[in-house]
Amino acid sequence: MAIVGHGLRYVEQVQERVTVGRAALVGAVQGAILGLVFGALASLFFVLDPSPATALLLLYGLAAGAFLGAVLGVLAHLAAGSDRDFASVAGMEADRYDIVVDEEFADRAAELLRDRDPLVSGPHRGVTHR
Repeated sequence: MAIVGHGLRYVEQVQERVTVGRAALVGAVQGAILGLVFGALASLFFVLDPSPATALLLLYGLAAGAFLGAVLGVLAHLAAGSDRDFASVAGMEADRYDIVVDEEFADRAAELLRDRDPLVSGPHRGVTHR
């Protein structure tokens, strides 16, 4: 079975305006996560000899990553200018859809379509054979 879309178009739904503060916050969160990962990787050297250095490496990684992420987030936002000061979700939409099934399953597919939508009439309306 395949669902085939016709008349495809790219649609972008605007979610919110991105300010400098929002760009800094998102950058700080992403940087903090990355900093924690690097701190955890660096702390692997202290696995055999546990010490307070492991906690400090994680803390420093978190702090440094958050700071650098915030700075880079603001710089990236300012570099984009006002061309892209919104957050959006992109997707594809179609004008209409066709359901294509193998011939051996066409009767069952038409039956299922009739059960779900009483407007479907005829033996195979809405079902295309391959």
